[in-house]
Amino acid sequence: MRELTREAFEHDDPNSARHYKDKREKEKRDTVGFIPVPSPLREGGKELSGVEIDADTKGWMFSFGNHSQNYSAALGDNPLPKARKADAKAYHQWVIKEERDRRRFRRTIKRNGKETETWGRHKCGAVSLVVTLPPWAMPVLNSMEDDVRDNLLLRIADVIAHKTQEISERVPWGGGCHMDTDVIHYHMQIPKTAPCGTNLPKAKFKTGGPWLVGADRIDRTFPDLLPNKQKEFLDNRKAKKGKLIDIEIAEAIDRFLERKFELMGYKEQYDKSKKEYAKRKSKSRDTERDRNLIKESFRYFAVEGVWPLAVSTMRLSMWRMIPKEYRILIYASIRAFQIMASPKKALVRESIRLITGRLEKEFHPEPEMLPPWRM
Repeated sequence: MRELTREAFEHDDPNSARHYKDKREKEKRDTVGFIPVPSPLREGGKELSGVEIDADTKGWMFSFGNHSQNYSAALGDNPLPKARKADAKAYHQWVIKEERDRRRFRRTIKRNGKETETWGRHKCGAVSLVVTLPPWAMPVLNSMEDDVRDNLLLRIADVIAHKTQEISERVPWGGGCHMDTDVIHYHMQIPKTAPCGTNLPKAKFKTGGPWLVGADRIDRTFPDLLPNKQKEFLDNRKAKKGKLIDIEIAEAIDRFLERKFELMGYKEQYDKSKKEYAKRKSKSRDTERDRNLIKESFRYFAVEGVWPLAVSTMRLSMWRMIPKEYRILIYASIRAFQIMASPKKALVRESIRLITGRLEKEFHPEPEMLPPWRM
């Protein structure tokens, strides 16, 4: 989830130049340029989802009702209009204006011992929430005709919107459906305030993040697949954080897909896809495979002086397989390559790291666990 700035909205449109640029930059960040060994299997990748969506489009924007009207006033007993595809340019203009209007909110403060109603102002009047479909649903969705799949994806957007409204009282405006990744996902644009200026409670809009959502989804669908330590961590985090909107939405989507696939005659294919996913997921967690990967990387590092795996592709368990005396050398190699590849970005990144590192040390003198590059 992030603030719905103009840049964020442009990214949410899967056919925009901004989205294409951000996607290319992410792909560049995910590799250091040298890939002599296979990258580790990652959650949500096509190795785990089992398929890459074959569609004629990268995705589309959608809205709930007619975005030329303030349909976001649909609160209380008023039904939220169904999602439908929207013209990206017209919808963009409407959302930018609406986001500015929603920055202001009513608040009550005490002045001279008396309560006074005044106006506060958010830096940004809305947020963009990312919602992902289950990876094991991708083979079924890919087998559908484009129009059938698009209609189903619009109905899933309805499920997301109704669940969001039910939990947080916030009514989504619309968003983007992205189909240019291995797993289809949505960017839902949701206001922080009601049309009348009431500040909607933040306590009802708590998110757990992608790891908790994915782990909870796996634990519900495959009870024995999640390792004991991860399951314990998941349970502790859920108990500590309480009701999390992204986990509740994911659960609602999964229930909807189960019912819908059965009604559409895809139940057998869906069950088969889940079994195949479980096998691939179990195989991807083979520690012996990671150990062999680290050995191959060490061989390349010894010859070329460059560590072939990007930090973003390495799990914590893989870092622990590397002897401590070598970790600083490996991280220095990665940093050196990044600096040579992009000196300006590296200078900005290291400056931010230096400043935030000092603040972190000042406020958290004894961190619970050091990140891999500081071990």
